[in-house]
Amino acid sequence: MHRDRTIWPEIFPADCPPSDAYREDQSYFRFIKTDVCLCYDFFSYRELYPEKEYSGERRINSYGLSVYDNIEEAQTILIFPKANRKFNSIATGSVYNGLIKYTGAPGHITWWVFKDEKPEEYFSIIFKIEDYSA
Repeated sequence: MHRDRTIWPEIFPADCPPSDAYREDQSYFRFIKTDVCLCYDFFSYRELYPEKEYSGERRINSYGLSVYDNIEEAQTILIFPKANRKFNSIATGSVYNGLIKYTGAPGHITWWVFKDEKPEEYFSIIFKIEDYSA
């Protein structure tokens, strides 16, 4: 069910999300730490590391979540050992409940989620990283 909401979490600064972010109803991919999607898998860097300081575009992006527009681009980071230790699965789900913007690497999107949304309820694991062979 699509909800037309634009209420942002209280921790978002006035300039977040950026004015060029937009809404799109499409499925995206996200790295997950376990075999099931939990609320902790959808915490922003700002929520995980509130004491860390960011500047420029990275400051605004730290309030959003990283997702990828295709599985091939998401899988490219698995060549880095740190990614293989940090994540266990890849999930997919729709990001209609927020705004997105392409940021950083090819296929990488920052997703700013509306207040009180629960992405863990509509993202699903599609495969475990241990099953991935590069």
